[in-house]
Amino acid sequence: YKFDDERVTKEDLKRALEEQYGGEEELPQTNPGFNNTPFKFTKYSNAYMLVYIRESDKDKIICNVDEQDIAEHLRERLKKEQEEKEHKKKEKAEAHLYTVIKVARDDDLLEQIGKDIYFDLVDHDKVRSFRIQKQIPFNLFK
Repeated sequence: YKFDDERVTKEDLKRALEEQYGGEEELPQTNPGFNNTPFKFTKYSNAYMLVYIRESDKDKIICNVDEQDIAEHLRERLKKEQEEKEHKKKEKAEAHLYTVIKVARDDDLLEQIGKDIYFDLVDHDKVRSFRIQKQIPFNLFK
């Protein structure tokens, strides 16, 4: 369901979960020809509800929630979000140990010879990138 200030409407599952509570949204291309990639941003929403409970009804309304009380699709979503959060936290904590290098091969150089589009020896966007530990010896990288 979608709860507005003035009305409540029934929504399908995708719209209710993703469009109401976040996800990515694409903006239309505003500068065609320059960059054909649509601009994406993460949406955030907050919802607040003020609830008054009679002291005499508190034990009937407020109770412990077990894992089986939560719908399966919500448990999966929360688990996935937690795993992504932990992965990003780990990457951020270890970021200083890694660097990204680009390796141009003979084929990359040959492809560039005679072209006047780029002013470098290679097209850097097409050269293969590697994320490696800063301390790794070059002979182990090969």
